[in-house]
Amino acid sequence: MEFKEIKQIVELMNKNELSYFHLERGDFCLELKKGLDTEAIQELLASARAAGPAMMPMSMGHGGLPSGTGGGGAALTGAAAEDAGTDTINAPMVGTFYRAASPEHEPFAKVGQVVDENTTICVIEAMKTFNEIKAEKRGTIVKILVENAQPVQYDDPMFVIKPA
Repeated sequence: MEFKEIKQIVELMNKNELSYFHLERGDFCLELKKGLDTEAIQELLASARAAGPAMMPMSMGHGGLPSGTGGGGAALTGAAAEDAGTDTINAPMVGTFYRAASPEHEPFAKVGQVVDENTTICVIEAMKTFNEIKAEKRGTIVKILVENAQPVQYDDPMFVIKPA
């Protein structure tokens, strides 16, 4: 890939307010992130949780911004789930989360459903494109952390899964 093409991708990210871009073609892999480093924030939160509740006066909302009382429940639930022998399935992109293909259709995944790596569990709409999201893990869905038609950020926990 040429620098000119990468520059065009960066311009499209800025124009469409995207914070993450991932492209794989054969041996080539390009991953672009901008804005807050959510992984660093999650590590900071984990160390603050280990230090005790006095060290965490507020939760983190979508985008890593302090939210005071709301918005951070999914992230906290996801971390607590990992402690209980479960795992989370996180959003691979920024967009709008949908449980079903349309309001008339059944949800892709339900609590108690056994899924595998190829099971479609939701769709995320990004830039007017609906992207099918696969579980990429084997196990049983324990909890759905995101409401239908809610926005998700890259790496937001969406599902709690008990590995098979």
